Amino acid sequence: MTRGAMTGLAVAAGLAVAGAAFADAIAVAQGETQSVSASATLTSMEVHGTLNVRGTSATDVTELAFDPRATTVPLGTAAGDSAVIEIGDYGRISGGLFMIGGPGGAGGIVVGGAAAGAPQWNGVNAHLAIGQITLAPDATSASGVIDILTLNAGAAAGCVQGVGSRPGIVNRSTSADARVLFNGGTFYLFNGFANFPFTASYDSRYPDVVRQGEGGKAIILEGVDGNPVRITYINGQNLYPTVGAVRFRGRGDVILHSTDNTYRACWFWNHPASAWEQNGDLVLTGSMGMRMQGANGLPGAATNGNVRLQGNQHCTLDLNGYAQAVNGLVVSGQAMLTNSGAASVALTFGATRPDGVLSVGKVGCSGTIVAVKRGAGTLTVTNTPYFPAMRVEAGTALFKDDDCTLGALEAWGAGRVVVDGCTLTVNALANDGAAFSCVNGGQLRVELAADTDGKVAAPDGTAAIVKRGTGTTTLHQEAALDADVHVAEGTLAFARPGTTNHWLRFSFTQMYRGNFDLSEMELMNAAGSRVDGGGAVVRIASGVGAGTDGSRVANAAADCAPQDMAPQSIWASDPGWLLNEPAGGYRDRSPSAIFDGQSWTRLRYSTAPSAASPKVFVVRLPAATAEVYQYNFRVGYSGITHPSAWKVETSPDGVSWTEADAHSDVTPPTGTKAHYNGDVHYRLLCGRDGAAGLAAGANVRVDRGATLDCSRVAGGQTLSRLTVDCAAGTGDGTLVNVAFAAAGEVRLVNFPAGTPLENYALPLVFTDAAAAANVHAWRLYVNGAATAKRLAYRDGRLTCLPDGTFLVFR
Repeated sequence: MTRGAMTGLAVAAGLAVAGAAFADAIAVAQGETQSVSASATLTSMEVHGTLNVRGTSATDVTELAFDPRATTVPLGTAAGDSAVIEIGDYGRISGGLFMIGGPGGAGGIVVGGAAAGAPQWNGVNAHLAIGQITLAPDATSASGVIDILTLNAGAAAGCVQGVGSRPGIVNRSTSADARVLFNGGTFYLFNGFANFPFTASYDSRYPDVVRQGEGGKAIILEGVDGNPVRITYINGQNLYPTVGAVRFRGRGDVILHSTDNTYRACWFWNHPASAWEQNGDLVLTGSMGMRMQGANGLPGAATNGNVRLQGNQHCTLDLNGYAQAVNGLVVSGQAMLTNSGAASVALTFGATRPDGVLSVGKVGCSGTIVAVKRGAGTLTVTNTPYFPAMRVEAGTALFKDDDCTLGALEAWGAGRVVVDGCTLTVNALANDGAAFSCVNGGQLRVELAADTDGKVAAPDGTAAIVKRGTGTTTLHQEAALDADVHVAEGTLAFARPGTTNHWLRFSFTQMYRGNFDLSEMELMNAAGSRVDGGGAVVRIASGVGAGTDGSRVANAAADCAPQDMAPQSIWASDPGWLLNEPAGGYRDRSPSAIFDGQSWTRLRYSTAPSAASPKVFVVRLPAATAEVYQYNFRVGYSGITHPSAWKVETSPDGVSWTEADAHSDVTPPTGTKAHYNGDVHYRLLCGRDGAAGLAAGANVRVDRGATLDCSRVAGGQTLSRLTVDCAAGTGDGTLVNVAFAAAGEVRLVNFPAGTPLENYALPLVFTDAAAAANVHAWRLYVNGAATAKRLAYRDGRLTCLPDGTFLVFR
């Protein structure tokens, strides 16, 4: 049959042909236009010009259906072709495997307009329901891109099961990208195309789709004029979307939706080769979840938007054990963020775009996830009733509008935490010199639930410290903490940062990348003056040997026990340091060089530390050293090959050791010779006397069986407000080293109804209490009501006095 002939009759360009005129084929010549407005069943079709398919109404549909359905359809395959199939109002093509392009030829399908009527394809009145669209192996383009499919407003097009081999959109070309333009329409996939519906390179599981030696160029899914890239997955449970490079582009969102929203999740297995280049958000709706297959596979570039989950209970973002970077994450409705991997992973915000948002709804998130705030911008955290952990490395974490709960909060010196108009509750707090502020009625509440010993440096503006768990938690404060305290279980104690111990042991267990490299280690007092012997030295350019490299700190022998070290010396577990830059060495030095006061020297090793084989350094300070309050490191010259996990221990004798500080998953500073922690030094939390304790106006509550230990508070902790729960716990609460203010109040809560108040002994015992006579002037409240009763301090207890006249002598 010649091109343009149907049932042996020539068809003029632009002629509308009724269905009765067809035999079984359509052929459109180059430069020719045919318009079809009546349905037909075809055994073949070949288009080198323009073919229009339109109906007149939802009940008068024009449908071209293929029999067999897996019929191959050449489209723009000849040199000089600029072929197009246009499917407009009430038009439909069902079936067919479309092969597009060739040497010097190009083609594409343009879909849009009013939807065709029945029959429906899995609930979709589709304009286009075919088996496959393939850009041919020899397809070329001067621009490097061929638009194989355009989805205009109203377009419903996609690939269906049972119409030939999978996948759906295929690029076999070695020289041209295949582009799908989303201009208001939607692309659909049936579950038969769950495996690699967008294929741009060879895969052994589908060797006939893209053969070896073919492909390699990209498939581009691009939104036009702000329209989203909208992909809907009909039915099915697992979607393995890509083989080869698939690029998402445009100024709009990428919306991935699953219609199977009643009983199971539809997983979009994210392949690391996916390139998120769109300016809008990545949105998951319906039952569409996303499970990561590699690190940093989410849109996190400066030009990307946020990641939004707004589907049902199956709409889940699973980090799957891989660290990810995003600009913002918004989880609403019943959707969830989770991590099915066994290890903790970081979800980083602000690495490329200054500002972002973290909002996780009532379902919240599960798994071991650390949210990391990085960069100089602001991360706004809202509507988050629970999040396992957060680390603020730099910039501002702004908690706003809705109450939030974090399992743990760690804030570094370059970071800032602002609580604006809500309550932020944390179960663990590590404050490494960050700035904290509470504004517009915002409050920071620390709920300490650990059963083992812990250390906390709470910031100013803290609303309350609640101690739970049977262990001891010590608050290391530089100034009096203006916060209420509730000791529900275990012991809450106070201490002053720093140590007078002269032995310090540093154990490095992990590198950010590569082998060990540091340029300087500094030990300082509270004023920031070095106490380790570091200072001005003479630069020695060559001939440097162990112990003679200009440092005032000597290298100890490899077999020297810590207790036998000489004052002002350092011992290293690894003697294999490098001395090779330049020949003779003046940059890479022996361990003592990290105390030479010069950041241009460095200590390098050819190996990396691990938990099983740490790099350990023991430093013994001179006997005259009064205190070590803080420490820091400077990175060397090798980019990011610097320690990221370590612990610090101190000892009074080189034999018994106590942990004073520990850090893990630390991102080293950028640049060379830079301090860690944004130039804010790390404090040593060892537990010294002279702590500041609480502000005098703090409300203190100690439940039965719990202890508030103020033995290290300078002059004792002054109390003016005391709350006693008469029902919580068993036994008596204990307060150590407290003093009663001249005026104050005691509030009894849960006081048993009908119990006589006279001679009632409060379930508290006091050790080393001072100014006990002052308690006679305090006011007593019972279950919120003021009473005229007075209190007396007798034998370490507070007792309610009977009515009557009494004299107080002070």
